[in-house]
Amino acid sequence: MTQSSITSCNAALNARNAVLNSGKLEIRTGAAADIDTAQTGSILETIALPVTAFNAAAERAAAALAITPITTLSQATAGTKHYVAYNSSDGIERNGSAGTVGTDMILSSDTWEIGETLSVTSWSTVESK
Repeated sequence: MTQSSITSCNAALNARNAVLNSGKLEIRTGAAADIDTAQTGSILETIALPVTAFNAAAERAAAALAITPITTLSQATAGTKHYVAYNSSDGIERNGSAGTVGTDMILSSDTWEIGETLSVTSWSTVESK
């Protein structure tokens, strides 16, 4: 099995995360589709990513920098949700599960009404050996 050093993994992760700088997130209903197919679910909210989206990788992992909370424009009920991350040119780069516990991206709430505040409280990514 091929393995990569921590230095190589960190460099790869930094490059992958840099494409999200000034991009956006969509929070969608349902489970994430295959990244290379049409995205599924209804868009619940769109959240802008900061100019620098992630901290520099260390030990094969990187956490998102603070993402400005939004005032919700839609209502969301409990249930499966996912995110789709776009680069600044609206190209799809990443997707995964979203919720309040046990998901790839942690949100401040699983349900919300129009006009409430929603934030991404935790989002990290890793690069395997």
